[in-house]
Amino acid sequence: MNHSMLSILLGVFTAIAIFTCFRASTQAPDQLSLQGCRMSYMSPSYILQSGFNASWTSLGGRYSLWLYREVGWENNQPSGMPVLFIPGNAGSSHQVRSIASSAARQYFSSPYVISPDFSSRSPASKPLDIFAVEFNEDLSAFHGPTLLSERTYVLDATHYILSQYPPNTSIVIMGHSMGGVVATSLLPSPDISAIITMSTPHTLPPARFDNRIEDIYSTNHKHLTSDPTPIVSICGGATDMMVPSESCILPEPSTQGIFRKTIFSSGMERCWTGIGHREMVWCHQVRWQVARAALELSALAPSPSTSATRVILDAWLRNGQEAPPIPNPSVPSAENIQIEVIPELETDYPAGPMLRLVNPAFHGSKVFYLRLPKPPEDGEWNKNQSSLLVYLAGGTIGSISPFKPGPLRASIFRCSSPGEFLARHCTALPPATLRLLPVTHPDQEFPVPRAGSDETEGIVFFEGEIPVESADSWVAIKVDGANGSGWIIGGFTDDSFHVRSNASPSSVLFGSATVALPKPPSGHIPLKTDITFPNVLANVLLVYRLTPKFASHSCKDTLLPPLLVHSTPVESHYHRIHPSTSPPYRQAFLHFHSSAPYIHTSFSNKGLNLTLHTSGEQETCYPESIAITIDWWTSIGRWGYRYWPVLMTWSIGIVSLVFWQGLRGVVNERGTPLPTLDHALSTFIELLLPRLIFISFLIAILSLPTPGYLGLSGVPLFAFLAPILVLLSTGLVIITSWLLSLLTYLAAAVSSAVERVVRGKDGERDPPMRTRRLRTTIGSISIVFLLVFFLVPWQVAFLGSYLIIFHTTVSSSSPPWKRVSHKSKASSFSAYPPSPSSPSPPSPPSRSTSQTRTESHLNNQIHNHTFLTYLLLLTTLLLPLSAPVLAVWVRTLSTAGYTTPFDGDHNFLYVAPWLLVADWAWTCVRKRGSVKMFETESVVQTAAMTWSFLMITSIAFMYGPRYTYLISNFTSAGLGIIFCVCVGRRYIESG
Repeated sequence: MNHSMLSILLGVFTAIAIFTCFRASTQAPDQLSLQGCRMSYMSPSYILQSGFNASWTSLGGRYSLWLYREVGWENNQPSGMPVLFIPGNAGSSHQVRSIASSAARQYFSSPYVISPDFSSRSPASKPLDIFAVEFNEDLSAFHGPTLLSERTYVLDATHYILSQYPPNTSIVIMGHSMGGVVATSLLPSPDISAIITMSTPHTLPPARFDNRIEDIYSTNHKHLTSDPTPIVSICGGATDMMVPSESCILPEPSTQGIFRKTIFSSGMERCWTGIGHREMVWCHQVRWQVARAALELSALAPSPSTSATRVILDAWLRNGQEAPPIPNPSVPSAENIQIEVIPELETDYPAGPMLRLVNPAFHGSKVFYLRLPKPPEDGEWNKNQSSLLVYLAGGTIGSISPFKPGPLRASIFRCSSPGEFLARHCTALPPATLRLLPVTHPDQEFPVPRAGSDETEGIVFFEGEIPVESADSWVAIKVDGANGSGWIIGGFTDDSFHVRSNASPSSVLFGSATVALPKPPSGHIPLKTDITFPNVLANVLLVYRLTPKFASHSCKDTLLPPLLVHSTPVESHYHRIHPSTSPPYRQAFLHFHSSAPYIHTSFSNKGLNLTLHTSGEQETCYPESIAITIDWWTSIGRWGYRYWPVLMTWSIGIVSLVFWQGLRGVVNERGTPLPTLDHALSTFIELLLPRLIFISFLIAILSLPTPGYLGLSGVPLFAFLAPILVLLSTGLVIITSWLLSLLTYLAAAVSSAVERVVRGKDGERDPPMRTRRLRTTIGSISIVFLLVFFLVPWQVAFLGSYLIIFHTTVSSSSPPWKRVSHKSKASSFSAYPPSPSSPSPPSPPSRSTSQTRTESHLNNQIHNHTFLTYLLLLTTLLLPLSAPVLAVWVRTLSTAGYTTPFDGDHNFLYVAPWLLVADWAWTCVRKRGSVKMFETESVVQTAAMTWSFLMITSIAFMYGPRYTYLISNFTSAGLGIIFCVCVGRRYIESG
């Protein structure tokens, strides 16, 4: 196939693939985790803390501190427990309003009237004084020094805030997005009692363009694993399209006793919805719980203990993963409570091993006995272990309940007795699982869009393990507060309702794995069925589609419609499956965050664990089987969302290889001109790309350290991603070269037309060449160096170098109406070596010295222009790595004033090679071919070129996706080496 045709096909394929990934990634949240957030409303006011000025902080002129007050509900003077809110990247202090408003309206039942929930306590809880810092929407995610400036300001702000309160008062810190990174960087601090972060990337920077951000993250990691301050991280899950939620997971502490808790909003009790990045601060289901947890902490003020703080955080911010809440030391443990249930107390013996109470109504307490079922004769059931399951709606079991539950309460005991009518000795049965399940409705999606779940709704699920020690084993369920509302369902289960499938990863790759669900011999529908696929891969890059099969399409009037729970070590997802042909109810999309690229974790990357909850009423509500398969469309969306840095950095590595390939041809065959960029790309696609694809696949199989390459530590199933990414990176280079060719063509045409108008002629005459003066050049570059060192970031100088290179490339190219004359001048030579199959051209007639010099100059002009097209392509792909810091600088100047110092990025050595190369290129173009830009005549020059470009390629492929900032550093270093070795002396002599 023709070289150019291969390039065209690959470029078109890349454009289609990138668009496909974009579409898949934007559609993925709606399939994986619907957002059911209720809007929050408030009456905000913000009081500027004018006392926090230059006497407290050096950044008083750049940032500000505000106190939130709910208008008409509370006075303007601080009188409670201090809380500080830190906004994130491009965030605002006004984002605090939703949480602060909820805190005020929970503490006060009406304006200035304390709610009985808090006034009745002794000692009484205090309101919250919620402060917020204003960073003027700084882009802190892209710039380490900006993040450090925010840290300095927040640290000074905490000292100022605490100076307004009695001694030994501590403060609660809340941070959204990068604000959580700033909050963690404040540790260790005895003034901070707890940290609550929301959508914060704790383990992986979202933008990896600055090595100082890596330093901050490295320091924070030490604090996260060793500091005793309780920390809670709330993550939005798959709905968050700004921060990959796997980076929101807190690392495991290095010692026991350190409280670290990661909560995914999809599994967060009383929330149960995915939440977008910006929506996290106003989503009602989250904001009221965060506010309530802080209000509960206020009862411990002024200086709560770490143990008391963790009890409150664990009770009010629950992720649906843990067992019962951490016990309060002041409350006796349930295991130490014993009761005597005697026949005189009102009791009941339900028929069979099931209890079902719907809208129970009776006075006082009532005890219901359930006998453990006898195992079948074939021994199918586990004879040594059984579990009691209790579901309660509208009430409380232990300390778990919906918000403001009804009076219905259940207590569970394990009993034994020598006879059926003798007094039974019962002991409280400790729960192995005690959590809240969401309420779903047959005719609605779950969660309901823009509404979600109400905090007053929920089903308490209790599971207690019961060793079967004798044939006469009973459990007692004591029910109180039965006022005619709510329901209770109880029953037993054992390992016979645990389904295990040995499906391999390859079996679900393009097919499906189906498992039949068990039904007990009695015909009763099991309350809970555990389904495990231990061998399938559990990675953020894979999404499984689960399809249940029902015997009927009817399931009405059931207390608990089939509820599928997908559990991982860090999160839970709830899916309502229903015997309906409507797609939202028919399938469930299962995804993970426990294992992901570039994040080291101790969690296993295998295993799919499901639990199916039902009320056991109707057989038509229970699926006969379930089938799982990989959902490729959504999985592709996850790939594109997480591997866009690979395309950015690997494309730079591709250009370096093209550079190396072109120069190698010049070195191997002396006198051979540097091939044009289009020809070099076509040759690369035909010769080097197949080898690179094969090598990339082999490297992907290797078990490399997590930060390297694709960040997957050699998972064979994902090895195919490497060749695909190599193809797309090459295609991205081709598309970029097309765009640059179009831009340079248009710019050359416009430039020549302007020159013709200015001169009043046809543009054929070139302007007189001006002699370059070394002294002037050194002075100009020195001024640029001083500006970089004192005023502007080096990225500004890099942008200037790019513009010079672009202008030089345009100037070195021929406008359309000059190409004929150029061809006539160059009729005696070809820019490409003749192909072996073509006949040798006749020997040219002897030429004069002036003709030979003209030919040499024209050859040099073509060489310089070709080299500049390579260089322009490389700098264009490097430009996005510098653009974020430029955006931060412009943003800082526009918001904080032109006199605000811009910290960091003043190392002029990063940009020095680009300035020198840009100046040298302009010099070579002005001399119209009398000077060749880069020579490769000596072994040292050849080695410098070869190894510099191979170094850039290696760094780009192996560490560029994770440590993106290394690309700019190593490219500058490589270019500096090439300039010193291949140009150095000629640059000085040319002046």
